[in-house]
Amino acid sequence: MSKENLLKSIYYQLCLIVVIIFIYLMSYLANILIPLVLAVFLGILFQPILKYLKAKGINQYISLVIILLMLLGAVTLFGTVVSNTLNQIIGERHQYLELLDDKTSAILHAWNKLSGNDFNFTSLVQDIISHIDANWALRASGYLLAEVGDSTEVFLLTSVFLIFLIDSIMNYPSYIAYLIGQSNNRNHIIERFEVVKKSIVKYIIVKAVASFSMSVLFGLTALSFNLDFAYFWAFITFFMYFIPTVGAFVVTIPVMVLAYIQLSFPSFIILTSILFVGQFVIANLIEPRYLGNSVSLSPVSILVGLIFWGYSWGIIGMVLSVPILIVIREILKNFPDFNFFVRLISKRNS
Repeated sequence: MSKENLLKSIYYQLCLIVVIIFIYLMSYLANILIPLVLAVFLGILFQPILKYLKAKGINQYISLVIILLMLLGAVTLFGTVVSNTLNQIIGERHQYLELLDDKTSAILHAWNKLSGNDFNFTSLVQDIISHIDANWALRASGYLLAEVGDSTEVFLLTSVFLIFLIDSIMNYPSYIAYLIGQSNNRNHIIERFEVVKKSIVKYIIVKAVASFSMSVLFGLTALSFNLDFAYFWAFITFFMYFIPTVGAFVVTIPVMVLAYIQLSFPSFIILTSILFVGQFVIANLIEPRYLGNSVSLSPVSILVGLIFWGYSWGIIGMVLSVPILIVIREILKNFPDFNFFVRLISKRNS
């Protein structure tokens, strides 16, 4: 092996070691890194708003505190609404399971007749009811409130980081110039940061509009078919759609189950078709059109990023997975040896 190939081999091995250490640190230092990364992304997202308010004579710290209080209120509202609705659904579990039993019995009777089996859905329903008792409801609600409490703790630490970082984020050109001194790459680094900032802001704005559209779709559809908890489905859809790829799918499952229980079979098919067609139009036609090449990540890389960051950082990691991939891609663009990975995580036509 030539000296050049040997050095290249050592270089790639060192890169692999760095990646492994990076993956380990992501999980081990999650309690510190999650608030820090979240603070940076929130700072980038709020920077245009804070800059505008500052130009109007409003102190940036006062504006920041107001925005953070609104976000904290949204987190608390989310936990409260989900907890109360879960308790309400569990309180009416007998009614829903009896309806499900009635709907399914005819289908199972035909299946048993054809297959020669003797599967009894009624006994299964009774077994489910026996396990879903009041104590289970309390435990589930307690777990949910504990998760909200953990999220509140993360949010408070994020707020502390953000207050200390906001000056640097607001004046990032001069801060970057200060960090790297008189380097020839100073302008290039500032330009790349600007690209990252615009990409993340655009992604969040488009995602928020798409989430709102999906929320309206679920809410109006549920109301049109007199589905129970219609406003809740609209509410939860808005938040869940921020989780790429799987968010809308996860919230669709309970809606379809409830629709199957409450509606006739033709109405169930129509409702399901409306939801899936609406999701397809929003996710595959509207979002890509307005995002353009600012994101342009391959579906596989988004899915892998979702799994990795979800495993490392939970729901917050899932929400941040796409912005993190955008940052990683822009960093790797500065290293020619990693062009392969840039092309790997990007869409082919980007």
